[in-house]
Amino acid sequence: MPQRGGGIIQSSGGRAPRIAEAPKVHATRSTRTVSADRPGEQEIREDLNWLPFDSSRVSEAAYDSGSGQLYVRFMRPSPGEVEYVYPDVTKNEWRNFRRASAGRYINRILNSKDYHQV
Repeated sequence: MPQRGGGIIQSSGGRAPRIAEAPKVHATRSTRTVSADRPGEQEIREDLNWLPFDSSRVSEAAYDSGSGQLYVRFMRPSPGEVEYVYPDVTKNEWRNFRRASAGRYINRILNSKDYHQV
């Protein structure tokens, strides 16, 4: 849907479209720290803003524009979420990821990059 002025344009039949309020996104801060003692592990920054996703696979994601790393939390049945980091993600790819189907974008674009579980 096209966006204008922070709202979403909604069709109202034959009348002029009306602007509806965009859904509120509540960012959260990560407080999880992972030991960086083993190869492939790293400490997760606590200042990342996590955005929730309306997806059957992805619960939330955060982008670190300074390092170009995308952090994605995937849902799984038990014991909870699993987190992956995708390095070398551009700001444009982050923007496209937020606009697209998260699962399809990961399969088509991000899985061609290096990534690892955190």
